[in-house]
Amino acid sequence: MVEDLPDSEVKYFAYQVKQNYGYDFENYAMSSLKRRLIRILSLYHLPSIEKLLEQIDKKKLDIEEVVRQITVNTTEFFRDPTTWQFIRSQLIPNLVHKPQIDIWHTACSTGEEVITMAILLAEANVLDKAYFWATDINDKVLEQAKKSEYHIRNWDLLMENYHAYQPLYPIERYCVKHSDKFFFHKSLLKNIVYQKFDLVKDVHTEKYDIVFCRNVLIYFNQQLQNQVVDKLANCTKPRSYLVIGSKETIMWCRASERYNVLSHKEKVYQLK
Repeated sequence: MVEDLPDSEVKYFAYQVKQNYGYDFENYAMSSLKRRLIRILSLYHLPSIEKLLEQIDKKKLDIEEVVRQITVNTTEFFRDPTTWQFIRSQLIPNLVHKPQIDIWHTACSTGEEVITMAILLAEANVLDKAYFWATDINDKVLEQAKKSEYHIRNWDLLMENYHAYQPLYPIERYCVKHSDKFFFHKSLLKNIVYQKFDLVKDVHTEKYDIVFCRNVLIYFNQQLQNQVVDKLANCTKPRSYLVIGSKETIMWCRASERYNVLSHKEKVYQLK
């Protein structure tokens, strides 16, 4: 089992993947990328980065699956319940009078965060005028998100977070359990568009009332954080909102001066 990798091998992997497959990991935080690569080598019982690249080249390993392993982010319904309480009490009241509410989930993974936001808007009776753009770098997680079905093993964590959020209605208002899965009602999901998008290299010009970029920046180095936060600011409407992860900050980024801090604790910012 590989227990460590030289920085040079990690950089070599990033260079080769960028050149041959178009995925850019060159500005990912070195420590984070190294940990993910060591985990991948262990998962596939490979002794080196060279062997990993060889397996990908020979199509014995799917590059999309390797990318998913690198970019996978822990996600759950109502993760950090106090953040969702803050969004409900402080953000949504400023949006309910808009003719249309536009939301971008920049790393939606398997869709839990998107559904969580949809439930908040349903509580406020404004879901019908909300439009979600839910993006991720990986096709496979997007396919899972589109199904809006989840294994029953996730139910207890959903209920724990949901009760901590102090909801207005029982969760059964929005979903149903069947066999070993639970499903969310299609009415909750009708205005969600799922699409592949690489936050590092792809260009986007639409503007949103809320942009979610939770637990993504932590994997980037300072240069890439600057680049991404600039992009997010350019895609946020004036006086609208950016929500990042609980262990993240934009205070060191160039674009931070474009935002006011609404909550240091909940990591919610408002574009000036």
